[in-house]
Amino acid sequence: MRISAADSVRARLLLASCQAELGDLAEAARLVDDVRRSQQGAPGALAAQAFWSAATIAARQCNDARAAEYLGQALAALDSREDLTLWMRLRLAGVSLSLAADPPRVDGAEAFLSEAESALALIGGPRRQLEALFLRAKLAFHRDDTDRTAELLTAGEEDKHLLSYRDQVRFEVLRNLVALRKGDRNVLNELREIAAQVQTVNMPDLAAEVWRTVAQNAI
Repeated sequence: MRISAADSVRARLLLASCQAELGDLAEAARLVDDVRRSQQGAPGALAAQAFWSAATIAARQCNDARAAEYLGQALAALDSREDLTLWMRLRLAGVSLSLAADPPRVDGAEAFLSEAESALALIGGPRRQLEALFLRAKLAFHRDDTDRTAELLTAGEEDKHLLSYRDQVRFEVLRNLVALRKGDRNVLNELREIAAQVQTVNMPDLAAEVWRTVAQNAI
């Protein structure tokens, strides 16, 4: 059976995602770059997904400028009338990537979230609503609104299992950072335990992210 060009692209993007989750970011980047180049200048959902994957992997490699560039190309490739769900998810990804940048692009994150809200009201299922709630919590934290952050985390606590493993880890990290900001230095030990646990599941970039958080707040 002949495989279509579109199915081949999707298969390579899936393979790149698997390599990234296994911790082989170099191979993931190689695979996704091949796909990205094949979609250069092409409009539509497939091109948007290719550039989104490239942005995600670039962010995991701590290349914030390249991640922002690829995300911009993903956004430009897709009209909301073609795939509103993907259009919304790209903007939620924009919030996450903006806040993960060094330094965080807080105003950009807020703009992405504002754009996504209209679609969330129409098609946001439980998982997407929870992702948006968590992003609001992270945004509130970066705006130094600790009470609002704590309020949003409490609202999402019961359903946090709907998040990806990475975001469940980040949820716990943020919960501990709120406690730390309120003066509880004991949570540094819990943050170290979270980092150590992540290392055991072979996610070196996520473990490094948590360790950086520990180092930045242990002073």
